[in-house]
Amino acid sequence: MHSLGLKFGIYVTPGISEQAVAKNTPILGTPYTADEIATKTRQNNYNCGGMTGINYSRPGAQAYVNSIVDELARWGVDFIKLDGITDHNTADIEAWSNAIRPLGRPMQLDVTEGNYSIALGPTLDKYATQWEYSSDIENYGGKGLTNYANAKMRFLARVAQASAQETGCDDGPRTGTRPRLNVTWSWMAGTLIVSRL
Repeated sequence: MHSLGLKFGIYVTPGISEQAVAKNTPILGTPYTADEIATKTRQNNYNCGGMTGINYSRPGAQAYVNSIVDELARWGVDFIKLDGITDHNTADIEAWSNAIRPLGRPMQLDVTEGNYSIALGPTLDKYATQWEYSSDIENYGGKGLTNYANAKMRFLARVAQASAQETGCDDGPRTGTRPRLNVTWSWMAGTLIVSRL
């Protein structure tokens, strides 16, 4: 893919699998197990459900996220889409960013909302390299992957956002990161994205 001048991205959501927690799955490179870092807080997961929160104050929590990011880096991933984010996921955003930064290779952290407010702005500014603050364009339950109205809604949201940023009247997160509109996420390819930047 890279030889064609394309970038590769993958979709993840915050938390740890409830299956891993139930089986006390070991966390790579540590003496800890999934159940030792898990909370009882259910996380957004739009693919298959079954994700529970992570308590980042517990030993092994950052190592868990590091192990995932290390594997994605070995695969050559350029973008990580961390989806389903709410105002309660600041620790997840920080953990994913902290796992990416020491890699020594370019990898973008694209944070997308489940439903967050401007309160998350400082976290996005510090830890995310891209973020999304509008709805997806897929056609939930309709015929086909999307429809014109959904795609138009995304572009109109971006135009409004750009205008507001220029005038200083943006009611979305005020960050130095860039909102995502230059990346095409492909649901047909599962968790794959392809982009020319």
